[in-house]
This record gives sequence, C-alpha cells and structure tokens, in this order.
Amino acid sequence: MAKKGKKRSFTARSNNGKKLIPTVKKWGVFKGPGKFASTQTGIKSLQKVVPAYLMLVAISAATPSLGAQISASTATLPVVAPLVASGVGYGAQLRARLGR
Repeated sequence: MAKKGKKRSFTARSNNGKKLIPTVKKWGVFKGPGKFASTQTGIKSLQKVVPAYLMLVAISAATPSLGAQISASTATLPVVAPLVASGVGYGAQLRARLGR
C-alpha cells in the first residue's frame, strides 16, 4: 500500500486591495481595480465607479456606435458627462491601437 504524503494546507493571503496585480487576480479584471482604487483612496464608491468606467471603455472599443449612444444619453448630466465622454474617447483610442 502506498504511503500517504503529508497533506498540504493552503493558506489564503489576506490581500484586501493593497497591491494591484494580486487584487486583479483575486477579484477579476473589472472588480479588482475598483477594490484597489477604493482601498488606496478610502472612497468606497470607487468599487462601483471604476468597474463601470472600465466596462464603458471596453464597450466603446468593441462597438463605437454604442459608446457614442451612451455618451449622447448622458450629455445633460453635469458630473457624469465628462467622465463618459473620456471613457468613450479612450475606447476609441484602444480600438485604433489594437487594429479593430
């Protein structure tokens, strides 16, 4: 009968957003940067805002017309409009650099 090896225990490190790459690996591409930004600045709402902004950039890179429609629909909102416009612009730059 084969000798059983010593069981190895896995200890999960408590990351809690102190470093960017481990946080992205743990929480994912969209949620990780939000956790990291929230931890670094102390602003809890960044956990929701940063993933939404990254999704907007990804959507506008994939389909520029949809990004333009989202930007046009938020044009009247005072704080949101410039952020959405910059996200759509970054999406267009990303699409141009990656070559469609």
